[in-house]
Amino acid sequence: MENSDDDCVILDVIDKNNQCKPNWKNVKKFSSTDNIKPRTTNTVSNDVVMGKKSDCIINSTTNYLKNVNILSSDIQRKDIHSIINYDTKNAETSNKQVLKKVPSKRKLKEINKGDNDDGMETEAQKKKRLRMEAKEAQRVEKEINKIKREISASINTKAEQYLYCRVSRKIIDMIPEFKRSIETFFEGRQIKDQLEFEYSTHNIITWRRKNVDALVENNTVQRVEMFDLENTFLLILSGEEFKNLHITNELITSIDSVKRKFNGEMQGVVIVYGKHSINKPTLYSLCLEVFEKTGVQIKFMKNIEKLIITVAQHHRAIARRPLSLEKNVEGMMVYNGDKGVKDGPDLHKDWWYKMLSAIHRIGEDQKRAIIDHYPNPFDLINLLHEIGAYAVVKRISNIQCENGRKIGSIFAQKLVQTLSSVTGDEIIEC
Repeated sequence: MENSDDDCVILDVIDKNNQCKPNWKNVKKFSSTDNIKPRTTNTVSNDVVMGKKSDCIINSTTNYLKNVNILSSDIQRKDIHSIINYDTKNAETSNKQVLKKVPSKRKLKEINKGDNDDGMETEAQKKKRLRMEAKEAQRVEKEINKIKREISASINTKAEQYLYCRVSRKIIDMIPEFKRSIETFFEGRQIKDQLEFEYSTHNIITWRRKNVDALVENNTVQRVEMFDLENTFLLILSGEEFKNLHITNELITSIDSVKRKFNGEMQGVVIVYGKHSINKPTLYSLCLEVFEKTGVQIKFMKNIEKLIITVAQHHRAIARRPLSLEKNVEGMMVYNGDKGVKDGPDLHKDWWYKMLSAIHRIGEDQKRAIIDHYPNPFDLINLLHEIGAYAVVKRISNIQCENGRKIGSIFAQKLVQTLSSVTGDEIIEC
């Protein structure tokens, strides 16, 4: 059976209904009331063929109407969808406009800052800068004051905690009970952490002071710690070692080797621990010779308790030395002038009296007693060369004062050291 042109069109629409995109200008809308007039075709004389053909036309027309209705509904849906999409796009655009980020005041100031022609800071910026600088200066001052308070405490209330006692391990080998005794003593004074043991070539005890200072650089305060060696030492010798050094005449050489470790003026004490079997006249002459050539005093001890107390006394005295020096500096400009005799027979007596006044802690009774027994100091110096220092010390120590007390060996020794001095340091040291 042959198909007409209408059939081909309808079939094409049916086959390509889901894929085609119709041109809406050429589309005609139909309703159920419209009368569809089929196209005229060539008639056939055969009635059967005509009947079948009319049925086919009716079916085709019905299918066409269905397809047209489907297309119209699709068009409506597409129109609605396009409207919804359009409204959604408008809503998103409006939301974006509402949520637009507004720059802050600081950002606006930075933007407006570039608009200044002369580049000068505003009054508000100047106040802010000055306020920040004042705040930074206040912070730096607080840190500096904190370090100043620590420095003040290091020479006052916490002086012993800023001084470290360094003990040679050779002393522990020589005196086994020394370590336990000194640790117990320092622990009782709450300065056990300031006790250190080290390996050294000599049997010495030295001290190092921790000094704190503030270093300001680029508005940053740095706390600086420095450890300085104090010019004081204790040389501990056993009685047997001291005797051997005396026999070989190496005692002064040994003391000088220890003194080379220190710079400038130093103070040292040689402590002889135990028995040495040296007679007193020889021992006294040796002590004077050592003090005259090295400026070091010699002390003799036989028990550990006295040795520990001596070390502790040196620790406290060295710790408080800076404070005492400050007090001495305050009174250095004070001059005490004493009237004296300008001429006459009592000139040498007046000079001798002023010389005795230079000895530390000597009393008026003791000075008058010495002047009564030896009115001329040159006679006493000649006697010192004739009979020796030991005999002169013994004679002076037995001189009786007005109050019935004797001069004593300590002041007698100081007087002999003053008279036999070459450099005059003994007057300061004694």
